[in-house]
Amino acid sequence: MFGPRRRWGRGPSRGSGFGLMLLAAQLGQIGLDRIPPVTLATVVAQVTIFLNVWRRFHIRLPTIRDACVSAFHVWHHRQWRRLFWAAFLHVDEWHLYYNMASFLWKGRS
Repeated sequence: MFGPRRRWGRGPSRGSGFGLMLLAAQLGQIGLDRIPPVTLATVVAQVTIFLNVWRRFHIRLPTIRDACVSAFHVWHHRQWRRLFWAAFLHVDEWHLYYNMASFLWKGRS
C-alpha cells in the first residue's frame, strides 16, 4: 500500500509532483513578467537542481547527506561547501515548493 521509505543521502524524494504543479501555477498566477529576472532564474535553477537535470550533462551534485549543514563537519572537517549547497538542495518537493513560494514573495517586494 505504501511505497518504500527513502533513506537520507540518496537524492531527493519526488512524490506525486503536486508541489511542483503548485509552484508552476503560482508562477503563472503571478505572471512571469512581474517576477524580477534574478528571482526567476534562481527559481528555475532550484527546480532543475531538484529534478536532477544536471545529470544529463555529467555534472555530479552532492547528495543531501553530503550537503546537510553540520557545525561539526563545517568547523572540524572544514567542509565549507556545505554552507553553499544547503541552500540549493531540497529533501522533497514540498520543501522546494515552500522555499520557492517564500522566495517569490520576498523577491517581488
